[in-house]
Amino acid sequence: MIGRLKKVPVGEMYGSGGSNFTAWLQENLDVLNDAAGISLSGVQDEGTASPAGIVARDPSGGAVVIENEPGESGDVGLGKLLTSLASVRATTGVWIVSDARPEHLAAVSWMNEMSRAALYLLKVEAFRIDDSPPAPMMTLISGPAPEAVPVGTPGAPSAPTPLVGEPDAPVATPAGGHATDVAFGEAPPAVSAAEAEEASAAGGVATQAPPVARDTTGLVLYQFWTELLEKATERTRLHAEVEPTRERSVGAGAGVAGLSYNYFVGEHDAGVELFIHRGEERRSENDLVFNALQATEDAISYNFGAPLDWQRAADSSARRVRYPIHDAGYADDEAWPELQDQMIDAMIRLEKAMRPHVSRLQL
Repeated sequence: MIGRLKKVPVGEMYGSGGSNFTAWLQENLDVLNDAAGISLSGVQDEGTASPAGIVARDPSGGAVVIENEPGESGDVGLGKLLTSLASVRATTGVWIVSDARPEHLAAVSWMNEMSRAALYLLKVEAFRIDDSPPAPMMTLISGPAPEAVPVGTPGAPSAPTPLVGEPDAPVATPAGGHATDVAFGEAPPAVSAAEAEEASAAGGVATQAPPVARDTTGLVLYQFWTELLEKATERTRLHAEVEPTRERSVGAGAGVAGLSYNYFVGEHDAGVELFIHRGEERRSENDLVFNALQATEDAISYNFGAPLDWQRAADSSARRVRYPIHDAGYADDEAWPELQDQMIDAMIRLEKAMRPHVSRLQL
């Protein structure tokens, strides 16, 4: 027999003043851990003098404040969270609401970027199976950005991004496009006196071969990435240790081997992506990761703020989850400032939307 899942008002599981859900959460921190991608334990009573709803401990023993607010997020709930952090001298806080208002989402994101605090904002929904008790489902909406490990450094968690032109490269060179590195023409071969005399006797003219054109695309790309990466470090540490290249993409590890967050740019387009490539001989693992993430596509798109392009090419073992930007590319240098800002904003949103789901991958 198969039951039917139905969404119900969150208030059905909160009880008076949220006491029912608070008590349940104290006994089921693993559900919160899975949703937020964190590891909390050891709920303790801080006494009646503390305004904190729940105080748990992180793996290092530090205090973590958990506040749950029935209904829509409010200024009072945010104020209580900050007061609780100060009360127990904690730097990590979790705020659970049934609906997050845009100004509170912006406030949490701003505090994560501008302060020592690590704040997690989660949305909770309630569901029943037939006549079962209501069960919560939590989704991470916003959280602190992790310290990125750059691709290519010793101990990096993911493989380097393949170069353009290699199998499964993150960005393919478009038809008619330039090579991505600077190509210097070889010196034309000298014409000997004998060859000149032979050509003259035949009624021809001996000339040197025309010089090979010098392609400066690589230099343009290097400048584009230099500017973008400098701007990006002012907003996120994700690509802080990544060096500019003459390729059409740059990437940083996503914390799982074979996964990276890449910026890519073409002549007149650009974008960001989660690139999945654990090796040709591990094609099944690429599909496993891709399928697991795509199963949560609705939640990822909701948190990102727009639909994403889920690419499973038949002729490649690599998989991609992309957000394309069609406004401009490296050939449109006057549009670089706006394009780079768009790419950085999209990368920050992509990493935040993907983070809880990537952290739960079982490989």
